[in-house]
Amino acid sequence: MTTDIGEIEAGATPRITCTLTEEDGETPIPLAALTTLTLKLVDVRTAAVVNGRNAQSILNANGGTVSSDGAVEWIGSPSDTALLTASTPLGSHELRHGVLAWTWDSGARAGRRRFSFRVQNIDPALA
Repeated sequence: MTTDIGEIEAGATPRITCTLTEEDGETPIPLAALTTLTLKLVDVRTAAVVNGRNAQSILNANGGTVSSDGAVEWIGSPSDTALLTASTPLGSHELRHGVLAWTWDSGARAGRRRFSFRVQNIDPALA
């Protein structure tokens, strides 16, 4: 299942939050149990990896923070919402898909969460 984050203006800072859980989807994974946490961010139209975020570690790095109870917050950069296609019409959008992937139990178990958001091309006069 993919979580739709909604629209983010081009050049704005994206923010993603979630709680990492075990296979049951309910039991939080504490920070101390995590082995890895990575982010991949792709532009759907071009299939280009956005801003070098190709399985990039966000385990308390690269804008990611994880609390002791497994709550994740990733604060990206304006480069994550830069328009990649110069021909994107004003008022239109570019679709981005992301994947958070994590391992725990010394890497013996793994989870993934997908998300998407639309990067809105706004009128520069309104920015």
